[in-house]
Formats: sequence, structure tokens, C-alpha cells
Amino acid sequence: LTEVEVLIDLRIGFEDQAVVETMPVAIVHIDTDTQGAEIRFQASKPQMEQLRRDVDEAIKRLDIAENWSKRERT
Repeated sequence: LTEVEVLIDLRIGFEDQAVVETMPVAIVHIDTDTQGAEIRFQASKPQMEQLRRDVDEAIKRLDIAENWSKRERT
């Protein structure tokens, strides 16, 4: 993982010449440490909230694994 960019785009729905709805979406671009390997996706707010929960859970597990590995070395 070398870079993460998140842009917000506003999608606009029209009916004839009138705006009838709008929806913000996140446009996510992730550069990896592998040459030419990039990840791009778009996500709604609920999807980004789920992603945050998933990342928070992964961080907790990394902490647990890190602490466990320190105990095993001492």
C-alpha cells in the first residue's frame, strides 16, 4: 500500500430538465506496492461506513496478533 485517494463525486438524476435526486459517492483509488497494481472502486456512504468498520476490526486483530507475537518472543 503506497497511496490512498478518496474523492467525493455527486451523482445527479434528472427528469426532463429538472434535478430529481442526488447521491454522493466516494471514488477510491489505492496504489499498491506492486508495480502496476491499482485498485479503483466507487462506494456509497453505507458501503464506506462498512469499510471503516471492517478496517477498524482488522486493526484490532493486528493489535492482538502483535501483542501475542511479543509475548512469544520473551
